[in-house]
Amino acid sequence: MARKIGFNEKALQTNTHKADWHRHFGDGETLLWSGVPVFGPRFTRKGLMLSLLGALIVGYGLNQLLLDPAQYITNRPSSTPTDDELAIIFVGSYLLFGHMVFDAIKRKYTRYALTSKRAFIIKWGRLDMPDIYPINVDTPISITEGSPHSVFFHSRIQTYEDGASEIKTGFQHICEGHKVFGILNDIKGGKYKEKL
Repeated sequence: MARKIGFNEKALQTNTHKADWHRHFGDGETLLWSGVPVFGPRFTRKGLMLSLLGALIVGYGLNQLLLDPAQYITNRPSSTPTDDELAIIFVGSYLLFGHMVFDAIKRKYTRYALTSKRAFIIKWGRLDMPDIYPINVDTPISITEGSPHSVFFHSRIQTYEDGASEIKTGFQHICEGHKVFGILNDIKGGKYKEKL
């Protein structure tokens, strides 16, 4: 029985090679893999917390707009919203669902490539300037299981006044996570080193 190709897989197959990677390569560098994140909204813990906060803010804004007790004292008609009420509803709406749409659009224009020496990430709005990460023996790599997978190969510590957190960089939300993880391990092991 033939396997059906879903929408996201079909998008992956047709949009993978839109970037001209070879102009960014150095001598002896060969393309081993390229891809794109799977398109669509992502539901993360942080995103769900933002949506919950957005729902509360929209509820407050609608309450102020429709049931403002001051309108009964000042006889202000309820059909004339103030700028403050509209701003509250706008900000709440963005937090409720706008951030998911914006993140999905950013992922739509993100491109990934992996060569025999480096990893490249082209982000939305920076089409000619990829972020470049060298891959060597000391590069820490990890994979996050799920559907789709995320493969990380760079991390940095972000410090704040009250602590610090680790920021990981990699190929996020890709269908071929295990394949890419294997290629990264091969690069670390020297499989693609130039023969001198």
